[in-house]
Amino acid sequence: MFELFTSDNKFIVFLRQLADIILLNLIFLLFCLPVVTIGASLASLYALMRQEVEEKEPHLMSEFWKAFKANLKPSLPLWLPMLVIGVLLWFDVQLMQNATGTLAPVLSALVMVAEVLYVFVLSYLFPMLGWFENSTRDSYMKALYFSIRHFPTSLAVSAINLFPLFLAFGVPNGLTPALVLMIFFGFSVQALTNTILLRRAFRDFLPEVEHYEVEEDWLPGEDGSENDLSAPPQE
Repeated sequence: MFELFTSDNKFIVFLRQLADIILLNLIFLLFCLPVVTIGASLASLYALMRQEVEEKEPHLMSEFWKAFKANLKPSLPLWLPMLVIGVLLWFDVQLMQNATGTLAPVLSALVMVAEVLYVFVLSYLFPMLGWFENSTRDSYMKALYFSIRHFPTSLAVSAINLFPLFLAFGVPNGLTPALVLMIFFGFSVQALTNTILLRRAFRDFLPEVEHYEVEEDWLPGEDGSENDLSAPPQE
């Protein structure tokens, strides 16, 4: 009867993983409260989920804080423009709902295309911070490139990200279930599922990233000198 409480029991493992997902979700929401840090929080959430997918079993609080500090500065020039663009698109949608005239359908179509591209780019932008080291411009360009090249993956990831909004505003009495879902584990589950999908999209570019992590070129050499990062790796 005591086998139920052993550490390798599948039910206990499931409960432990569920507890980790809930805890990580709450940590993520806590770090999102200043609003300007949402980008860094998203990047950190995806960084931990990448470790989870790779079975590295990260220590949640310390690893999240470490990732947050590393991602805060590079995420700001990515998140703040996306925040402004998102607000502008929201106002455009409100205007288009009441627009009349011969150009109204054309303008509505343009706004819809802009919304799709916005969601696509947003779905790739912050997960990429944990995978690649890019300039701000290259991050935007790469996010757009990946979203178009891997269109089915982009649709799947975008559908996962937009599902809470559909539940909240597209289903009668769905607002409360949507809030409960996202407060307790929704963001973590989204990030975990998206990481599995995006890992396949990033597959062609992973060798150079994994080499950077595995080779540990930043460590001193055996003779005490620093390794030359510009030198090609030894076969």
